[in-house]
Amino acid sequence: DSLEVNNSATLVLTGNGSSIQVDSVLRLTSGTIDNSAGSANLLLSNNAMISRATGQITNSPSFAGQIDLRYTSSLTSVTTGAELPIGTTTLRHLAINSPGQIVTLGADVTVNGQLTLMDGLLSTGAFRTNLAPSATIVEDTDNVVQGRVRTTRNVSTGSAQSFGGVGLQVTAA
Repeated sequence: DSLEVNNSATLVLTGNGSSIQVDSVLRLTSGTIDNSAGSANLLLSNNAMISRATGQITNSPSFAGQIDLRYTSSLTSVTTGAELPIGTTTLRHLAINSPGQIVTLGADVTVNGQLTLMDGLLSTGAFRTNLAPSATIVEDTDNVVQGRVRTTRNVSTGSAQSFGGVGLQVTAA
């Protein structure tokens, strides 16, 4: 099941302690999902996706595993908010597909799979993009990460390590 908010109003979630579960895609096209009530638990299933244009969510949802996150605003630049997982193992893939726009980090982020810049820029500002040991970046000269990227890799003697596509290759002696 999917959930989409696509209007200028606010969708207020309330509940009796049970979860509203999103198995497929949470679309934050425009407007706001207010999940700040203590009884309103928004739960994203393992392998679910959050797709954010200019919509927002007030509080971080719960995650039942890893999720993918895609930014798609073509109207205005956005700063990441509560949709961005703060756990270091929760975010699998992060994609920027925001033609002519900048997505600015509002917190540190750890990518465990692939960070893909299809169209648009990712600005880290005061924060940092962390790549897990096997994560990679796919970018080109027009669509890049502007700012700090950090990763740690184990390097074996005689083998080259590309450090996930951040523009550095080391071969241990």
